[in-house]
Amino acid sequence: MFLCLPHHDEYDSRTSQSKGITISELKQFRNELYEYVELEKNLVWADYLMETTDVNPATRISLRPDVYDRKIQVYRTVRDFLSLILRDADVTTDNLLTFARDTDEARFIFDKELEEFLRELYKRAVSLHYTNKRLADRQLPVGQERSRLADENAEVLKWFLDQLEVSREHFYKRISLE
Repeated sequence: MFLCLPHHDEYDSRTSQSKGITISELKQFRNELYEYVELEKNLVWADYLMETTDVNPATRISLRPDVYDRKIQVYRTVRDFLSLILRDADVTTDNLLTFARDTDEARFIFDKELEEFLRELYKRAVSLHYTNKRLADRQLPVGQERSRLADENAEVLKWFLDQLEVSREHFYKRISLE
C-alpha cells in the first residue's frame, strides 16, 4: 500500500510511547479510500480516468522526459487558453495570435487528430471574437441579425464549456512519462 512518509513512519515504527498504525487499521483506511473513489465519479485528479474514457492506462504512450516537456507545454497552452475564454467569455486578437504561435509546432509532435482539435479550438475562438465584436457594435440594431449573432455566440460559448474535459482526454491519450 502507498503511504505518505509520515504515515509510513507511523506504520513502521514501534515505540513504547505510541501504538503506531496496525495492519487492520491500514486495511480499513484502504477500503474506505476504495469506497470513496468508487462513489466519487468526478474526481479532479488529472490522471483519473473517467468511466466514459476509452483509454486503457497500459496503452498510453510513454515518453522520454524531454519529449514529455514539449508535449505538456502544448497542453498547458490549451488549458490556459480555454480558461481565459471561460473566464472572459471572449478572446482578443492578441490571445488568438499567441495561441496560434504557441501551438503551431504541435503538428510535428502530435498526430493529425490532435492537430485538428487545436485547429477547431482556434476557429471557434475566432468565431467567438467576431460575434462579440459585432454584438458590441452600437450600430447593429436590435433585430434579426443581432439575435442571430447572440445565438451563435451562445452556441460557441456552450461548446467551449466542454472543451477542458475534451482536451484532457485528447492529451491523456498522448502524454505519459516513461
